[in-house]
Amino acid sequence: MPEVLLGDRRSTRPTGEPESLARLAGRFLTGAAAIIVVGVGVDLFTLWVLQRQSSAGWELAALGATTNSYPILLVSAAMFYMALALGRSGSIRLYRLAAVYVVLLGLLGLGVFLLLVMNYFALKGAASPAAMTMFKSVVAKSGGLSVVFGSVMLVLGVLGFRAPRARSA
Repeated sequence: MPEVLLGDRRSTRPTGEPESLARLAGRFLTGAAAIIVVGVGVDLFTLWVLQRQSSAGWELAALGATTNSYPILLVSAAMFYMALALGRSGSIRLYRLAAVYVVLLGLLGLGVFLLLVMNYFALKGAASPAAMTMFKSVVAKSGGLSVVFGSVMLVLGVLGFRAPRARSA
């Protein structure tokens, strides 16, 4: 049967629509990731500056609470990289800026681990055996998360510096 008056509907769609939708999604992801980073930053600032107490026990608890933000920060890093990919950004500077963010997250994780170890040894002689059992569990959980998070993020950050070079060739 011959084509009647209207023609093929697919041919009337604008050709750039999927790309503009991908860029819009990239901008949305960038904004959402930035909101996450700011929110976690406010939370950590409140914990470490406004609620600060001068005791090793408080610091150990605060370090444990800091490790709870690792998964959220990991998601924000993934969102930044997804935004770059969706927006089809060819800017090496943006990829390297994202890699710097990931490296900083890795250094945060390893720094938290070092502080956990120092606090554990500061409390070792002063705390009761019951309290030391709790401290050991906090150090084991938070320390393990910090080492894994910090190591993985450092490796991913270094790979993030290398990836744009391979992509631009």
